[in-house]
Amino acid sequence: MNLLSIFKDISIVNPSFERHTPSYLKVVLLNIILVASGLLFLMSGFYYLVVQSLHILGSVMLFSAMLISYAIYRVRYKDNIVVTTTLVIVTVFGVLLAIILLKKAEHFTLIWTIFVPIATIFIYGSKIGIKLTIGFYIVAFILTYQGIDIWQDGAWNEASYIRYVLASILLTIVIYVLELSLENAFKALEERIEQEKSYI
Repeated sequence: MNLLSIFKDISIVNPSFERHTPSYLKVVLLNIILVASGLLFLMSGFYYLVVQSLHILGSVMLFSAMLISYAIYRVRYKDNIVVTTTLVIVTVFGVLLAIILLKKAEHFTLIWTIFVPIATIFIYGSKIGIKLTIGFYIVAFILTYQGIDIWQDGAWNEASYIRYVLASILLTIVIYVLELSLENAFKALEERIEQEKSYI
C-alpha cells in the first residue's frame, strides 16, 4: 500500500478527473494542502496562544484554520474548486506574512515560505502561479530587508537576508521549470490520446 492509496481514504476533494490530466494532479495536491494546512494552523494557533502567549499570532492561526475549514466545506459540498483554491492561497499568504512580521525570522520561521512556490505554481499552473509567487516574495523580501541588523538582536544580517533571497529564488525557478515540463508532457499526452481516438 503506497502513500497515495492511504491518502485516498481521507480525500476531501473527489478526484473525478482522468489520471493523465493536470486537473487530477491539482485536485490531489489541493487535498494535501487542505488537510495539512488546516491541522497545522489549528495546532500552531493553540501553541502560540497557550504556550507562548502570542495572542495576535495565535488568533491569526486559529482564524486561518477556520477559513481552511470553510474551504473544505466549499470544495466538498459546493464543488467549487476555483473559489477554494483562491481562499486557500490567500489564507496561506496571509499567515506567512503575519509570521514574517510577528516572529521576525526567529526559530527558522522563514522556512515555511518555501511552500509558496510549491503550492502556488503546482495549483495555478506555471503562468499564473509564477506571478503570484513573485508577488508574494516581493512583499516578503521587502519586509525581511527592513529587519536587517534589527531582528534577532542583529543576528539577522545582510548575509542571512541574501541566503534567504537566493534560496527562495532558486527553489521558485526549480518548481517553475518542473511545472512547465509537466504541462508540456500532459499536453503531448492529450494530443497523443486524441490522435489514437481519431485513428480508432
